[in-house]
Amino acid sequence: AQASADIKPLINNYEYTSGILTTHDTFAQTYGYFEMRADLPENTGAWPAFWLLPEDGSWPPELDVVEMYGQSPNSLLMTAHTNETGTHTKVGSTVNVSDTDGFHTYGLLWTPDKLVWTYDGVQVAEAATPSDMNKPMYMLVDLAIGGQAGAPPDHLATPAQMKIDYIHAYTLDYLQQSHLNVTGEHAV
Repeated sequence: AQASADIKPLINNYEYTSGILTTHDTFAQTYGYFEMRADLPENTGAWPAFWLLPEDGSWPPELDVVEMYGQSPNSLLMTAHTNETGTHTKVGSTVNVSDTDGFHTYGLLWTPDKLVWTYDGVQVAEAATPSDMNKPMYMLVDLAIGGQAGAPPDHLATPAQMKIDYIHAYTLDYLQQSHLNVTGEHAV
């Protein structure tokens, strides 16, 4: 949202306010399936994301379940950031889908061997799990404004909203015991 005059001094005179939810210091796990059902904003300059960071504060690694730039709502960024080669590299995909209007599910299956990204329960990308991606990670969901998504041309006259129905995290053991089908193919 565009920052009101009374709040601007509290936020270093930035033009916008936004928010982030994390499970830092409350929940982290190594491997599993992470899923969010959400309605992501399609405002230019909006940058919604659902991602994972290491509990120990190191970076990389980072797992991006989904990121999207509001001006390109049908292009989903599904990325793993790694340092396994000694420098920051990325693996993953930009996945083009026909429609992101309304609620959809965005998921990531993280195993010791592979990363599988899903959109509405269907596998849309896969990569080998980087060797440095083997420690507990916590979840974050946020709606940033600007940055890599660019500046809102209309000063965000229409507030951007990220509506979240749920966020789930499952262990690999639970997936095996429940036979939960997370990729549209078969249980792990």
